[in-house]
Amino acid sequence: MTPSHPEGVIVFPGASTSAKIGLVEERQRIGMTKERTFETGGEVLRVGSKVVVFDGNSQRELAITDIGTKRVFIESPYGFKPVPYSKEDRSSQQGAYSSYFRTKTEVAQEQVRAMVKARLRDLGIEARMVDSSDPASFATAIDQDTRFLYLESVGNPKGNVDDIPEIARVARAHGLPLVIDNTMCPPPIFNPFAHGADLVVYSLTKMIGGHGTSVGGAVVEKGDFDWTQQGRFPELTEPDPAYHGVNFWEAFGDHENAVARGRAFTVKMRSGVLRDLGACLSPFNSFLFLQGLETLPLRAARHCENALAVAQFLESHPAVAWVNYAGLPSHPDFARARRLMPLGPSAVFGFGIKGGLEAGKRFIRSVKLCSHLANILDAKTLVIHPASTTHQQLTEEERLAGGVTPDFIRLSVGLESVADITADLDQALRVAVKG
Repeated sequence: MTPSHPEGVIVFPGASTSAKIGLVEERQRIGMTKERTFETGGEVLRVGSKVVVFDGNSQRELAITDIGTKRVFIESPYGFKPVPYSKEDRSSQQGAYSSYFRTKTEVAQEQVRAMVKARLRDLGIEARMVDSSDPASFATAIDQDTRFLYLESVGNPKGNVDDIPEIARVARAHGLPLVIDNTMCPPPIFNPFAHGADLVVYSLTKMIGGHGTSVGGAVVEKGDFDWTQQGRFPELTEPDPAYHGVNFWEAFGDHENAVARGRAFTVKMRSGVLRDLGACLSPFNSFLFLQGLETLPLRAARHCENALAVAQFLESHPAVAWVNYAGLPSHPDFARARRLMPLGPSAVFGFGIKGGLEAGKRFIRSVKLCSHLANILDAKTLVIHPASTTHQQLTEEERLAGGVTPDFIRLSVGLESVADITADLDQALRVAVKG
């Protein structure tokens, strides 16, 4: 049995191997044993042919950079209508941009907002926002420069579950890969590859890591997408001058002559953007994520089980105005969520507290077991009042466009006893509505 320990160097299995990988991977620290062990361990996720892991929250940005350079991608607005730029901001661009879209934490919100409004545009990448509840809206926004379609398996924090198989058919009909952020629902909750996804991105910090101890991400490739279609992806199908003229499709594409079949995109990421731009996951963070990965199936089932019980409790609580969880029959996406995610649509949902903004603040101050954190899917139950924290910098109009009403509480249900969770929520709710 190989012992687990932190490391900062590559362990070479032999002299010939060190000569082959040393120049690229030793300098960039992109091939350390723990990182490779995590990527191999990604099979626990029932994933595709290859996993690439990253430090920080860069998995989404590097995937976009790898596939979207000087082209267009279309992104789900996570369940709300886009707010366009001003006319001046849009004068040199086509389509509408979202001035805000919800993500995992306040830091990530600002990061993604800046990425769409400035960084991607600086790189010549246009992001078009569409209503992801309508698959036809994706088709309407596609043009000859579109590179891929992008959405979340479950919208955060709105909790929408879109018609992913139909969106996948739209992508395939146009010769485009479908990229899904599956952070909310890692296998065994939901396997995007079984429903048409070609690439899947994860924030490892959430349910996969499970304990909020590390920050990292992963990109997973299914491996059967034809990157030669319509000449849209020259980065993969033409010789790469930055890597000895390698043609990644010829060497790693989905065909019989490939050296390693079905790995064109992720090998390109590892040898290109990861090597050149950094964001390499540290060995110790890899070690910590491995601890979470090994217990993921057990924790995922418990998260979903607890979430349903807590949602049912809140739906009948006198201090709660509404509950928005796709695992409840009252949710418009209930039937689809039950079909796509039999264990349950993850464990993050929102509810409205009677009394509005001030009651929401009092609720947050009154919880005892629950933690007030902007993270999600930790082992601990987490609560946050977006209107007074993560979304407070927005105008009221922008908050409402994002589904963030004054009474909205976001809840990430943890692994504690349901009785303990509901007891804490109950006492905090009673204190909050009393005023």
